[in-house]
Amino acid sequence: MKKRLLIIEDELSVAKQLKWGLGKEYDITIADDVKQAKKFLASGSFPVATMDLGLPPHPDTPVQGFKLLEELPSLAPHTKVIVITGNAEKENAVRAIGLGAADFCAKPIDLKILNIILSRTFKISQLEETNRQLRRQSLRGESLCGMLGVSPVMEEVFERLQHAGMTAYPVLITGSHRRLQRP
Repeated sequence: MKKRLLIIEDELSVAKQLKWGLGKEYDITIADDVKQAKKFLASGSFPVATMDLGLPPHPDTPVQGFKLLEELPSLAPHTKVIVITGNAEKENAVRAIGLGAADFCAKPIDLKILNIILSRTFKISQLEETNRQLRRQSLRGESLCGMLGVSPVMEEVFERLQHAGMTAYPVLITGSHRRLQRP
């Protein structure tokens, strides 16, 4: 299944280039203004987004992009944003990182570099989501003796351990990628 990526870009040619260049790997949605971007971000459907700072109604300035970054924690607290900036706008990139952007990529966009940044950002997003799941699981008391696990295999291990715990026999847990088999 493709990972969902939101591209916030008002320049049609750049948006098409990104969709064409990244479309094999990602399920891409394009927002061409702040209103659309807010709607998509608020849906919680996008773990990662790219965003040009220059958005309408002032596409030649980073004002709208900075405003959107400032609103991001309340709109989509878990979405990671990669800011797309011009080479001469290093100070804007630094400010965007200070406002919570995960990374930045300079224009003209090198798709190989952007793919590396996207891959890393998606991995970070997934790690953070797993961490949130484990915390929720721990708070709900769905752990076993302090052990946490979110996969179906770990749920099966926990179930079998609970049954084994009703006996006086010792239990040894070892790691294996093989599916558990019932005796």
